[in-house]
This record gives sequence, structure tokens and C-alpha cells, in this order.
Amino acid sequence: MKQKIVVVFFIVMSVGLTVFQVLKTEEDAVEVVGVLRDIPAGTIVTERDVGTMYVLDSPPSGSVRNTAEFLGKVSVVALKQGVVAMPEYFEEPSLDEMPAGYSQTAMKLSPDSAMCFTSELDSEVDVYFVGSKGEIERLGEVTIKEFYDHKMNQEDVLVYVVVVGKTSIVQKIVKNRSLGRLELVKSK
Repeated sequence: MKQKIVVVFFIVMSVGLTVFQVLKTEEDAVEVVGVLRDIPAGTIVTERDVGTMYVLDSPPSGSVRNTAEFLGKVSVVALKQGVVAMPEYFEEPSLDEMPAGYSQTAMKLSPDSAMCFTSELDSEVDVYFVGSKGEIERLGEVTIKEFYDHKMNQEDVLVYVVVVGKTSIVQKIVKNRSLGRLELVKSK
């Protein structure tokens, strides 16, 4: 009987100590922005590439807690999944210098899309082609770089949007723009 009590006591103490260690570790963890998947150099960073992660040690000096700081930027080095994202690993993309394999095009929004379209620069959106017979095809994902109104200003109802995407997706946009309607859809 005494042996059972001693064994139960040690089991209860072990479980209690384990729970205490887990809770203490969660308190000590620091939130930073990390790389969610491998990113080759020259890649435009999207919400799928970076996100929140926790480190138990002190985070590297200069680490960031806001993923928005990296979205739409270009990776200057290849990054492995799990690495803490640091500002020096990324730079602003130049519309004059497109990363290899990427292209840029302008799209005209339909009047109903222009009135209802709310998105921010450097947002990722999906481009859908809607054919004259109602067929729908997802062409791919692009990043919004600029908006313009009918006078080519950025002040009135937006009519044109400049997007950057993989060259194969931009080619589909150009090929299909005269065959039907193109729609920008923001989704998660």
C-alpha cells in the first residue's frame, strides 16, 4: 500500500512539474515575424511567406513583430523556413527592375468593381477571368502596386490597377483581357 502511495505521489509531482515547465516556457516565449516556408532570393513576399512565430531565447536585435513590414518586399537572400525575418533580408521592389520571372501589367476595373473595390497597395489578390458565357477561371495571384482614376491620378474613383505577378500569370491576364471580364478578388 505504501509503495502505491509513493508511486502515485511521484506521478502527481511529475505531472505538476511538467505543467509548470510548459506554462513557464509559454510565458518566456517572444513573438517575432518568421519565415513560414522556404523563400528563394528575388521573391516578392506574400502573407504565405511570413507570419508570427515564437522564440524561447531572446530574439535577434532588430527583429520585427509586424508581418506587414515585409509584405510586398523582395527577398534579397534565400531564406529557409523557421528563420526569424529580419529587415535587412528584404528590400522594396522597383517597378523598373522586376525580379526574375515576374512581370507587371495594368488592368481596367469594371465600374461596379471600381466602386466596391477596397484593397491596399502591396495586397495580394486573385485574378479571375469571367468569359462571355459565364465560365470562370482563376488565373492566379498578383500583388497590387498602384491605383489610378480615369484621369490617371490617384484621387477619384479607381479605374486602373497596376499589378505584379509571375510572368505566366501576367501573360494569362493579357491574353484574356479582351475575351471577357477580369475580376480581382481578395481572399485569405
